[in-house]
Amino acid sequence: MNMSSVDMCDNPTRVWCCRIGLVFSVLGVLSTMIFQIWSYYFSLVQQMDDIVIESPTLGAIFRICDNVEYSWNTECSQDGLDWHCTMNNAIGQNFFVDQIGGANVTYTGTFFRVQRITECVRVMVWFIPW
Repeated sequence: MNMSSVDMCDNPTRVWCCRIGLVFSVLGVLSTMIFQIWSYYFSLVQQMDDIVIESPTLGAIFRICDNVEYSWNTECSQDGLDWHCTMNNAIGQNFFVDQIGGANVTYTGTFFRVQRITECVRVMVWFIPW
């Protein structure tokens, strides 16, 4: 058996040390990438959970035929052939009007205007949180 001594600064020792350093560098970069992907995934899941938790809420309902048959969270008054319905709470920027029946319902400033009623109309105002 030929046993040769290996010194600390020999060429094979330096090559081995560079290879081990390269392996640890690659493993460090891969570990960092896995951590960033994992963190990004959980932040997306958290945002999706927040959106699911927040859901639309009903802000007001009114039903008009020949007269106001039903109103919740609104005050409606007749102005000639038109109706003006003001909500009791402030309406935000994001809302959706669900209308059933034949009429033209528009939101102008602070109230809903119901025009050209051809049949009974029911309006539901939904507040959308996102």
